[in-house]
Amino acid sequence: ARSVYQVHTPNVQTETLHFSREGVGYQRTTIKTPKGEMSTLHRQVGADQVERTTWQMEWPFKRPEDYAALRAMVSDRRYAPSYEGFLKAREQLGGDAYFKTTAPGCPLHDIMYSFMGLETFSIEWDERRDEVIALHRAMSDNMRPLWEIIAASPARVVQSGGNYAPSVLGRERFVEYVLPHWEEAATPLRQRDKLLGSHLDADNQLWAAEVGAAPLDWIEAFSP
Repeated sequence: ARSVYQVHTPNVQTETLHFSREGVGYQRTTIKTPKGEMSTLHRQVGADQVERTTWQMEWPFKRPEDYAALRAMVSDRRYAPSYEGFLKAREQLGGDAYFKTTAPGCPLHDIMYSFMGLETFSIEWDERRDEVIALHRAMSDNMRPLWEIIAASPARVVQSGGNYAPSVLGRERFVEYVLPHWEEAATPLRQRDKLLGSHLDADNQLWAAEVGAAPLDWIEAFSP
């Protein structure tokens, strides 16, 4: 996979601090927006002998006042084409691999996993659902120009997010938020003969019929 776009945030700055505690590496990221500051904390997992990854320990959303900062952060994102890396990678491998590119998944899913964590999301969905939906709408509106950039790229295969878990997302939210996200992405992509897909490796029985009728051309890591 190779990206075909860059993201700029002219009014939002991030500062990252790396430190270790008892031999474990951590990464503290501070996000400074015009509407306030937020921070995240990740812990490194895995030794050199295995695949290295990180575990998120703190999410940027910690209190209701952070909604304004989150909306400022996502609304500040600016997208620009960046096709050179994709073309260079494809040329270097000379046909020994087929490259896809990636695109954002459903914003509500990002709110759950990247901004709040599941426990906090459950509370906010119950107590301040209007705020969650407003944040989802701001993210959707912001990424709309990105689909044209991806559609005009040299990549033909496009993966839009994934990892949707029925036991967490539920069928109602899947139908109301994920399916429209795919629909909106598919329109400009199909006009340029792109193949839209997603990563669906959970138990998809709950929404199998909806996935079958969705405008997806392929599915990665699909489990029936």
